[in-house]
Amino acid sequence: MKFIRLSTISPELVSLLSGKSASQLQRVAAAAVDWALKAGEIDDPRLAAGLEALAAQDFGDSVVRSGVLELVEELDTAAWDIQDSKISADSPAYVNAFRRARAVNSLWEALAGAHLEATMDCVYEAFATSDSTTILTEKVIAAAQ
Repeated sequence: MKFIRLSTISPELVSLLSGKSASQLQRVAAAAVDWALKAGEIDDPRLAAGLEALAAQDFGDSVVRSGVLELVEELDTAAWDIQDSKISADSPAYVNAFRRARAVNSLWEALAGAHLEATMDCVYEAFATSDSTTILTEKVIAAAQ
């Protein structure tokens, strides 16, 4: 069995999401992405295209999803550059950069498709965008209904 990263944060959500329909999983992923992206202000056409693809349920490998991954890699590199500059890993600059990368990565995961693994990875990445997990947990539970 594949390691489920979400189980390290919320085994309860793993149980909740298991057995949900594709439409329920898509709603969960969309809610998680929406919540994650509110944490960081990112203005990029690749993000906008990814959000349009998510809304249109245009899943799987595509030019749009590749563009979103490219953006994730750029944001990760920016976070690592801050970290490499000897700034504390809990400095606001690093935390903000890290959270922005994770927010966009939640979208990249969601664009993999409305299936359990993609949804759980999307939610896992969304959790990394904030210290407050309660609100995201409530949104996931509501979207899964």
